Amino acid sequence: MERGLWDHAATLGIDTEEQIRLAIWLHDANGNLVGGLVGGSLWSWLEIRMLWVDAAVRDQGHGTALLQAAEATARARGCIGARLEAYDPAALRFYQRRGFGLVGTIPDYPPGHTRFILVKRFG
Repeated sequence: MERGLWDHAATLGIDTEEQIRLAIWLHDANGNLVGGLVGGSLWSWLEIRMLWVDAAVRDQGHGTALLQAAEATARARGCIGARLEAYDPAALRFYQRRGFGLVGTIPDYPPGHTRFILVKRFG
């Protein structure tokens, strides 16, 4: 099925390149995982699928540092921007303060929450 979808995309002139994965991990002084960012680049865009920082080490700039590292890698790969989705209003504000713009919402996804769709074009 996936091959069929990619073949159809090719008939539309859409490049069927493979996504290049990205994973950045944050460890504390004892080697414990306390944060990370997972995503990938495809079609000249960085897609951020997950960004997490343990509550015990939040508000220390780690989320921003993870995001900056991902953006630097994406730029080196030739990406023109980044996209992500979030459902937490605090996350929405976090990303907006870092240059992401809200381009869409999906109400009740998950039920009782709004899914925010954000993008940032690299300058």
